[in-house]
Amino acid sequence: MRTAASLLLAVSCLLLVVPASAQSLCRFYVADQYDYSGNVGFYVDLEGGELAALPIILAVADGTAWRFPRHTPGFEFDRDYQVRAVIAPTGAQLFLDGALVIDSPGEWRPAARPLQIAYRPSWADEPGDWVAVVRDLTAVLTRDAAEVFRYEFDPSPAAEQVPLQLFEPGLSSQAEMDAQPGDTLTIEATICFGSSDIGDWAPFIDEYGQCVYADFLGKVSSDSDLTADIVDEDALLDDMPPSQDYDQYGGYLKAGWGEEPTGFFGVVKRDGYWWLISPEGNPCFYVGVCLVGAQNWPRTPTTGREDLFEWLPPRDAPWSAAWSRDAWGQGEDADYVCLYTSNLIRKYGPDNWWDLAEERALRRLDAWGFSGGGKWGAPDAIVSTPVIYAWGTPALVRHPDFFDPAVQDLFRQGLASQIEPRRDDPNILGWSCQSEYDALITRDEIREILTRPAETLSKRALLDWAVDELYGGSVSSLADAWGLAVSTREELYEANPAPPDDDVESLRLWYADRWYEFVYATIKDVDPNHLVIAPWIVPGWWESEQDWHVQARHCDVMGYDRYAMQYEDEMLSRLQSEIDKPTLCGEFSFPPLYRGERGFGRYWSSRAEDDADSGRLYHDWIQAAAEDPSCVGMIWFHYRDQPLTGRGAGYGPELVYGEHYAFGLVTETDRVKWDLVERMREANLQASRWRSEAGGRPFPDVPPDHWAGGEIAACVSAGIVAGYPDGYYRPGWTVTRGQMAVYCSRALAGGADAVPSGPGEPTFPDVPLDHWAYDSIEYAVANSIVEGYADGEFHPDWTLTRAQMAVFIARSMVTPTGEAGLADYVPPGRATFTDVLVGFWCYNHVEYLHENAVVAGYPDQSYRPTRAVARDQMAVYIARAFDLL
Repeated sequence: MRTAASLLLAVSCLLLVVPASAQSLCRFYVADQYDYSGNVGFYVDLEGGELAALPIILAVADGTAWRFPRHTPGFEFDRDYQVRAVIAPTGAQLFLDGALVIDSPGEWRPAARPLQIAYRPSWADEPGDWVAVVRDLTAVLTRDAAEVFRYEFDPSPAAEQVPLQLFEPGLSSQAEMDAQPGDTLTIEATICFGSSDIGDWAPFIDEYGQCVYADFLGKVSSDSDLTADIVDEDALLDDMPPSQDYDQYGGYLKAGWGEEPTGFFGVVKRDGYWWLISPEGNPCFYVGVCLVGAQNWPRTPTTGREDLFEWLPPRDAPWSAAWSRDAWGQGEDADYVCLYTSNLIRKYGPDNWWDLAEERALRRLDAWGFSGGGKWGAPDAIVSTPVIYAWGTPALVRHPDFFDPAVQDLFRQGLASQIEPRRDDPNILGWSCQSEYDALITRDEIREILTRPAETLSKRALLDWAVDELYGGSVSSLADAWGLAVSTREELYEANPAPPDDDVESLRLWYADRWYEFVYATIKDVDPNHLVIAPWIVPGWWESEQDWHVQARHCDVMGYDRYAMQYEDEMLSRLQSEIDKPTLCGEFSFPPLYRGERGFGRYWSSRAEDDADSGRLYHDWIQAAAEDPSCVGMIWFHYRDQPLTGRGAGYGPELVYGEHYAFGLVTETDRVKWDLVERMREANLQASRWRSEAGGRPFPDVPPDHWAGGEIAACVSAGIVAGYPDGYYRPGWTVTRGQMAVYCSRALAGGADAVPSGPGEPTFPDVPLDHWAYDSIEYAVANSIVEGYADGEFHPDWTLTRAQMAVFIARSMVTPTGEAGLADYVPPGRATFTDVLVGFWCYNHVEYLHENAVVAGYPDQSYRPTRAVARDQMAVYIARAFDLL
């Protein structure tokens, strides 16, 4: 055990665990901006598993090849190192503690990418014996001896504690740096190293399931904190009475219409909008939460890592409820514990803690406007969408041999055992069989079935279909195409064919279609009253897009899961438009990272900064979903945070097994995240009204009270923007560089029709004559509004940042347009925004927009130059810049 002093390596430092292997795939980048295959850019990185032999590498590319000089100084733990890298047009140098250790003559060709700081690739996650800490870093870009870019890295205070960073490697950072040939980049950083041996830091987890090294507002320190929460929460919940606008199933009572009650959920399409219909006959936009009432799940493994915990509950009652053996059913001789259970016992008392905790969970959901539960667990008293499985049915490969009548009977019995206890229950919204990727029929599954014995009925069915449908009934034609020496079907059944990839895909889609048809028919045979939901496909995590369409043919509601920063993208919107089915999202979430200060993991695809940010994202997501004609509901994943040491299967001395994200509405200590749930409540109580009012507006997804509604209307009136072909504006979608060039050009020219035709030769190779935005981009070039990157391309599909937006609009506003019009502008000597300092590459442009009341920044005095620009924000900036209101 190390001393307390040695735990504090540095104030405001960022740490990353470095992989064990000395191979080049195991890397931690101090700083980088590169395109490896394009032979452009640079990186400063650390490679290898042992600190004593760890090299620091300064890699530089000249447009045709890379050079990789390295230096191995024999790094030591708990010591600061000063690193200075100078990447100049004719050579690069690296200094360590003031001494020149790498001198690399040769050209530097910059990459058209963001500058990344303190970055560990996802493919480099095996631990070494050390942890690298970037305490501070400054990057300065000079051009013709003048500073054109400065970036100061702002690491997380959590990195003071090495043990916290062992849970999750802190916060990397990005900055938009427009480096050009001839520029010089200087990076100065302080780095240090700590041990990655978890034994040096154990125990990690206190008796309440919190990290012992974490210090944050709301951390529980005593049992009295838990019991005091009851009184405090009661007062707050009293101020949030359940809405009287909804029936007990989430049906909206103020829609002005309804359907004949059936006692079960149904669906209807009305005025172009799909709706769920509650058992009482009321239209419903469903908002649910997974894992409500799961008082002893998820659990974390303890066997072989007991020393990670300061305290573990006793094994006798009532604490025994916190324990289980082989929690994931994998035959492991391992114990699992749920410290959340222990907290509930302390909070609600040992005698009736389960019922009281469940009662409170249901009261919370009512107060916060949720309709009920979701896919993964909910009390019978509320609505849920249970996932059922092929219990008792043997798998042929991934799925049963459903062409075998005996297997069909077993499958039906297995589904019936799960459905029949709640066959007449109105709180079942619908059934789904399996979930996500497990439900898919894969190409490898088809290939494997074709190697099974000749009597396998699925194999025979596949081969018969291939002969009859792909080869016109000719076994010989199939044999020639597949390279088989067979002439009869019986000989074909005996073979182990390996069809061409195209035929495998055709077989897969046919087989999948038959499987989903069989599942749907079986569920409806057992239970004709409830809806059947497609098995929660994840767009993009499939064999092909056809999986979406095949599943959609055999369901009442198209279920899917999506973890992303916005409700939909162009792919999802297109997929929804291609099927005439209601869609229901079974999982989405925005788990906060809290700047790494609590020990939770970073959820890469849809993370939030904190609870308030998560609530804002939820509010925007629900509004966008409610205004989408195809969507009938959303289910949040999930009710409480996951354990810091992970909820996955395993045993032995690992710090985290599986997921450890802050998904919850409540914490491991059963404390409510009020900054989150208050915004959730606002959205939940308005969702059905938003949906009811969406029809009849110019853009159904831009309600009258939308914060940018006036500006969007003004831009439409001026001929600058328009909606999508389906009539939606999609205010939350991000803007690309090509789109922004179009908007600026139209604003400058006086509307879309006023933009002149472009020249006969394109300026950029990636914006050819037939590009949809060609005329506008060329007009923007002619007016010095936009420029290309160092690689000569414009990259029209790259997401626009707030920094780039400031440049585009500032250059559009002035006369003459471009930098020439800004030549006489004198920006303030003191920066308005904390993250766009004097000397920042777009400092003049941002300050110009601020002085002209185009941008105002965020409440924390930041501008956030690397954040993407949404379509509603863009309309506001354009309307202000060109006085359209």
